[in-house]
Amino acid sequence: MGYSFENKEDRLVVQLLDRFDITQVKEFTADICCRPERHLVLDMKNLTGLDMAALQVLWAIRQAYTGLEIIWPHDNQVVERLELLGFKTN
Repeated sequence: MGYSFENKEDRLVVQLLDRFDITQVKEFTADICCRPERHLVLDMKNLTGLDMAALQVLWAIRQAYTGLEIIWPHDNQVVERLELLGFKTN
């Protein structure tokens, strides 16, 4: 699976893993968009690439949450692509 949810106190942690299955995009988008009242932590530290499915999922997160905490990946190319999607680095 390309993602996992974990509830931690008052926040929802979403960990993105490499290689989303394109069939997971709609499921994930529906799941994440029904939780907009939660503080979201997007954990991408283990992400080493972005395929089209992952980009679609990230776009859904970007649309559903205006303020979210991001744990950035270590891969600079992935960070650059995320910045192009509108995610802001500190």
